[in-house]
Amino acid sequence: MPGVEKRVLICTTVIRTVEAFLLPMIAQLRESGVEVAVASNLDESEVTECVLLEVDQLIHIGLERKPLRPSYFAELRKMRSHLMSLRPGVVECHTPIASALWRVAALMTPKEIRPRVIYFAHGFHFGSTEGTETWSRSAKLLARVERMLAKGTDHLVVINADDRRIAREVLEYPEQAITHLGGVGIPLSEYANPQSGAADTKEPFHIAVVGGLLPNKRPFEALAAAQDFATRYQVETKLTFAGDGPLMDELRVAADSTEITVEFLGRISDVRELLWRSDALLFLSEREGLPRTVLEAVCAGLPVVAHDIRGVRDILTGQEWWFVPQDRSAENVAIALAGAFEHDASAAAMVESLAPFSSESVNQAHTDLVLEQLADRSLAT
Repeated sequence: MPGVEKRVLICTTVIRTVEAFLLPMIAQLRESGVEVAVASNLDESEVTECVLLEVDQLIHIGLERKPLRPSYFAELRKMRSHLMSLRPGVVECHTPIASALWRVAALMTPKEIRPRVIYFAHGFHFGSTEGTETWSRSAKLLARVERMLAKGTDHLVVINADDRRIAREVLEYPEQAITHLGGVGIPLSEYANPQSGAADTKEPFHIAVVGGLLPNKRPFEALAAAQDFATRYQVETKLTFAGDGPLMDELRVAADSTEITVEFLGRISDVRELLWRSDALLFLSEREGLPRTVLEAVCAGLPVVAHDIRGVRDILTGQEWWFVPQDRSAENVAIALAGAFEHDASAAAMVESLAPFSSESVNQAHTDLVLEQLADRSLAT
């Protein structure tokens, strides 16, 4: 079976995932002599030149970020056909829809050419991580589906401690089939604030909120807390939202009735300039896998106000620059913001705390895992 040992197929639902998160991993795989093909929905957005430069082959699969649709059955047959013709040694799946379907497609291929399958889970969509008794009916259903798909998964990558526990206790993965990585990695030197250590003359107190304007991101909670903080502590305050989504118009109307300065940037491709001119990150999401925004903010030297949720605690537990509200009331989030207002930690110490999440560390661990799975596939043949 010529070529199997050094060919990997990376699968996502939409190409934007590759563009935003996976190119450094792909580049290192290719530097290690691995041929990399990518299968994704190429109609979702324009395929950028950097993707074309880093990928050996692109394959269009018509998936969407939506649950099961009738058209997926035809796409499933295409997936099996591509696996039969491409014969990769490893299929690495990202994002829930693509990961589910590609794992089924891999099981549909003859055993003698079946690739090793890695599922890179960017955060399980199972709701509460405290115990299955607290999960909703839909969360329990998703967990049952994932437990069935685990039988067609050779190796699982998780990005936080809660998901690692769920993988063992709920999805029944053996410990040796799980790798815990620090997300997709962050280039620390690119996000460190070039002005760190300079005299702070910022006025007013500038709070950044980065992420989609979606209900689970709680943007109205952020707006109310910033207003409460400004009123309670008599601090001139500016709040900047970087992101777009269905709550944009309603949020703009609500912002008009506040006494603070509110800025809406929409979706931005590079968040560094915003972080470097801000004083704190307000991150009130209900659920996360391993939030890159928090990594970027800490690297830029910003204190973080965030609830104690999965992923956030993996980055910030034990750090003096994490300010945790007692609950989701505007009053208690404002009190946490007051702590961030007084924050004075070393920028160097903040960057140093992120070593496990650095691109260098994560990309090398990822490459080692893929090469190991390719070697196992080669031995199996």
